[in-house]
Amino acid sequence: MEPDYSNYSIEELEEALASIDKNAYPDRTKILEKELSIRQGWSGQRQTEVSLPYYWTSTGRNLFFVIFFSGLAFLSYSSFSDKSLEGVITFIISTACLIFYGTALYQKSGWVHVDDNGISYQNIWGNKQVPWSDISGCYIRYIRFTKIVYIVGKNGGEKMLPIVGWKAQEINNIVNTEIQRREA
Repeated sequence: MEPDYSNYSIEELEEALASIDKNAYPDRTKILEKELSIRQGWSGQRQTEVSLPYYWTSTGRNLFFVIFFSGLAFLSYSSFSDKSLEGVITFIISTACLIFYGTALYQKSGWVHVDDNGISYQNIWGNKQVPWSDISGCYIRYIRFTKIVYIVGKNGGEKMLPIVGWKAQEINNIVNTEIQRREA
């Protein structure tokens, strides 16, 4: 009888994977690895198989907002031309947001790079570099319908990285794995 791995916690899956005879049970090993990768929120590699460097951008998010605010500006233009107060306000705000996100998209701002030196990232305040010696951990904060990743410094400070969603979960997993590898 096959065990039901869907009810296992991540810790139980990792323990089962560490203790299973991989040669005797190759099918169970594949099922365990697949279930563990699903639970950890990133596919393809287990936490022990991280190879740097990694690079993520927020281009997709910026493109979404450019399209959204373009449509909003287009739809509010007729109210703007009629000099309706709501139309003027909506048109001005949507045009300002369109310029902001269009500039961010053009400059390719909002990226994170993880390599052997540490974590480099760019947000609207410029480029930052945080070496591994200053990082004590990484965690996810859930805000509304998305995930935001924070790195925690050894001095207790936190820095929000400019990548959200499933990419944030992937960054969290890779950074925490690299920190564990460096501490071992």
